Amino acid sequence: MMPQLKAPHYVGGVAAVAVMLFGTRWGSHLKVPPIYIGDALILLAFAHYGMRRIYSSGEPSPPGRDALRMLWWLMGYAGLRWLLSGEVSLDSIRDAAPYTIYVAVGLLAGATVVHESVRKPTYNVLFWALAGHAAWTVFTTFIKKGGIHIPGITQQIFEVRPDIDYPIVGLFAALLIGQMNSMPKWRPVIMAVLGLCGATVLSTQNRAGFLGAGMVVCIGLFLVLNARHRDSSMAYLVAAAIPLGMVAAVPVIASTTVGKRLLTTFTQDDTNAATTDGSATTNTRRAAWNQLIEWTNSDSQRMVFGHGFRDNIMDISGAGAKLSVGLNESVRAPHSGWVNTYAHLGVVGCFIGIIPLVVFLFLFWRERRDLAEDPFRMLIYLTPLALALPISFGVILESPFGAIPFWWCIGAALALDGGSPPAWLREIAERVRPAKPKAPETKPALPVMHSAPMVDPR
Repeated sequence: MMPQLKAPHYVGGVAAVAVMLFGTRWGSHLKVPPIYIGDALILLAFAHYGMRRIYSSGEPSPPGRDALRMLWWLMGYAGLRWLLSGEVSLDSIRDAAPYTIYVAVGLLAGATVVHESVRKPTYNVLFWALAGHAAWTVFTTFIKKGGIHIPGITQQIFEVRPDIDYPIVGLFAALLIGQMNSMPKWRPVIMAVLGLCGATVLSTQNRAGFLGAGMVVCIGLFLVLNARHRDSSMAYLVAAAIPLGMVAAVPVIASTTVGKRLLTTFTQDDTNAATTDGSATTNTRRAAWNQLIEWTNSDSQRMVFGHGFRDNIMDISGAGAKLSVGLNESVRAPHSGWVNTYAHLGVVGCFIGIIPLVVFLFLFWRERRDLAEDPFRMLIYLTPLALALPISFGVILESPFGAIPFWWCIGAALALDGGSPPAWLREIAERVRPAKPKAPETKPALPVMHSAPMVDPR
């Protein structure tokens, strides 16, 4: 009989997620020759989990085991498209990794998050990784511009990439907001840190980074205000601060470079370099997206099943020439995770991939009143939401520093709160099904009295 091992100390894959959240882009470029550190940590996590399965009598099943099958479908379909592409190269593996290897990280998280004892230690590791990330981002933004070069590393460490680093700073700020109820003595310190994080985000010129950070902070405030057992005084303070803060922030944001670039969404001022540059970037991306979508739609088989993972879709579609204007190197992704998914996996792949995301959003809405009281669950729900906008306008989902935390959190959330598909499908059906009209009340009919037959006495 196989021995029953003790529960693991952390959720599987947490080391890779912590490195990606702490170092983001430059962290993903750290190497353990001949592979990158993120890939090495993923392999070690799977090896550790495999050894546990071999030398134990089995792991308990997560509550959302059936919901996790949706990730299996996505990984299986993407893996099949990669095999049918007929090209085995490092580039094709990297193109398929966001839908196969990194989705598997979500399955690993879902399989190990069932142990309640691992959640608090895992949260502590990730929280301090986020705190360290915020610290070096603030340092690089205000004290020492640019990164630090270390021999043997292609990417300078502590170099800010706005479209991912500022949403991660916003994620850290949102978690701090969630902890204000449980740490009343530390509220002045937390407020000071939040102010520093806000000033850091306002210094960016990147619209996706700015909006991603702002969105996740607003969602964090929403969760605090909707907490089931919230501190009333704190809730009133936050509720009063939101409109006042928005009014005060409008002129400040409008005077910043990112604010001027945001205005290009609605108008263009050719005399302003910031708005002209922002409009040019928007138009370039839109042209590349349209070109890639038209190329995908030009072949019915490619539209349904996707091009797969052979060749460089940006080069053969002509979209790369529109997007790489002014760049000295070709690009392999259209700077939109959703357009990239459609080109590679087609309508079928998009449908399979969107199902777990829709379920994730439904679970977030269903559990919203309890998330502020559970830091770990708040983290796994806020992280994908913080990355949603950067994924839409950048190459975040195609990169390990975005895809690993994204799918890891999706898998953990589905495993914890997913339950079985029939349960959540019934909930959705009950919410959208119109109420049946009540039947009019009718009074019960009076009983009919039948007279006894007359009996002839003769």
